[in-house]
Amino acid sequence: MNTLAELVDNSGLVDLPLKGSKFMWSNCRESSTMCRLDCILTSPHILQLIPRLVLQVLPKSISDHNPLFLFIDGFKSGPKSFKFFNYCMENTNFNNMILASLSKSKGSGIGLILRKSKVAIKA
Repeated sequence: MNTLAELVDNSGLVDLPLKGSKFMWSNCRESSTMCRLDCILTSPHILQLIPRLVLQVLPKSISDHNPLFLFIDGFKSGPKSFKFFNYCMENTNFNNMILASLSKSKGSGIGLILRKSKVAIKA
């Protein structure tokens, strides 16, 4: 342990703090023992480049070990996932909106799928 601690100190590495909990393991007993088993080491230079780097402790499921999630706070990647709510179909313009979207699809995407599956939408 001392050799590892010296290596970390001498290399100038920083142990990212945990968000959400101080510990990630418990023996789940009445007089419980809790400890931090894992860590992520990084350089101060990386923290300057990515100041919103977060190490989140996630809830445990089956194991007695909480998983860790390393992410950049506020970073959005990729398009939003598709969501459909049933109340949308109650809108009187719903069918017209679908038909307009299908006419713009130009043979790809959902329009192609609906046409090939011969799904009928009444205007």
